[in-house]
Amino acid sequence: MRKLKGFVALTLVMSLMAVSLTGCGGSSGKKDTAAATDSNPLKGKKLVMAVNAEYAPFESKNESGTIEGFDVDLNQALADKLGYTFELDDMDFTGLIGSITSKRCDYIISALSSNEKRKKVVDFSQGYYTPVTVILCPKESGIESSADLKGKKIGVTLGTEFESFSKTIKGAKTITYESIATSIPLIGTSELDACIMDSSNAFEYCKKYDNLTYKAVPMNEIKGVLDNPYCIVLPKNSEYVDIFNKALDELEADGTMEKLQIKWFGKEYTDALKAAEE
Repeated sequence: MRKLKGFVALTLVMSLMAVSLTGCGGSSGKKDTAAATDSNPLKGKKLVMAVNAEYAPFESKNESGTIEGFDVDLNQALADKLGYTFELDDMDFTGLIGSITSKRCDYIISALSSNEKRKKVVDFSQGYYTPVTVILCPKESGIESSADLKGKKIGVTLGTEFESFSKTIKGAKTITYESIATSIPLIGTSELDACIMDSSNAFEYCKKYDNLTYKAVPMNEIKGVLDNPYCIVLPKNSEYVDIFNKALDELEADGTMEKLQIKWFGKEYTDALKAAEE
């Protein structure tokens, strides 16, 4: 499956955007009376999806309180293709993996990447999006790269790979947040100098805060730490891994993935990332 990649892509994206930038109850997995088929292998299944709805544009709550975003729409496309119904269980990011091991939920689609520690307790699908790591900072801060973060206070979401990366930056102080959204208004104050996150997430914040911009972190700096894609998370030894992988390939092939990317990331952003792969 095609993965969206890195630093070259983001550089192109930022050039294109220069002007505009100056996710319940207990897990069920129950069957109803409908029977599964080869074309709808999960037909009749009622599943619970864990999500941390604080990470736009992947998952967040709109003004009416409804959870929406790329991951939510991806899940709906998977449900339509595979035949299952679902409910969303919104929780803190740090509780996502535990919701699978405790059987509270059946699967996770919530901008969550694989790593060796997580692989010991859960299984992952193939990747559906590879995050581009950036530094979100004030426009006049003078911050251009991770080297400029020495002596700075860096905000990250607790329990993420961004936290792991921030702790490798010498001389910087890592400050963790249950929700990265609470840290954004603090950037540029005495409490916080910058945040580290995915570029699509940073772009959303730059639209809301005109004093902020973001700088790409080169791939050679994050290799082995932040180069893992976002995946669907499932219980260990789950029979659903192959089913979801096949469905992801089909959604890629039929253009659904690209349509969702354009909807939630914007056409220019998606086109730039696509061009960088060719």
